[in-house]
Amino acid sequence: MPRSDERFLGTRDRARSRMLERRRRVLTLLLEGIGLTALIGFVPPLREMWVVSGFLVLLLGAYVWMLLQLKARRTEISLHASRTVEPELRVPVMIEPEFEVVAGADRPIVVIPDDVAAARRAGAAS
Repeated sequence: MPRSDERFLGTRDRARSRMLERRRRVLTLLLEGIGLTALIGFVPPLREMWVVSGFLVLLLGAYVWMLLQLKARRTEISLHASRTVEPELRVPVMIEPEFEVVAGADRPIVVIPDDVAAARRAGAAS
């Protein structure tokens, strides 16, 4: 159930929202880890924590690079999808009824011209 200040999301939008939230949490975790280990490294006996901090900086750089690659790929896919031409849909053609009514003795007689009759037979065959 969405919060009162959020609009209702479909399945695809909800999955995208969760994905963005996970990515935000990972970035926050890495930044907090870098800051905390750097602060701990200022204590003289714990200078080795700067190595851990450096490793986390490298990890953060790799993670940001991966996110940028994913974004570029998603943009490329969306551009490719917008360039593709939709196949032309076949629309049934309505044939206007063309006929003549010849007054007969008991009932009217309907006479259909040959080209209209041929078009109707072709339409019925397909």
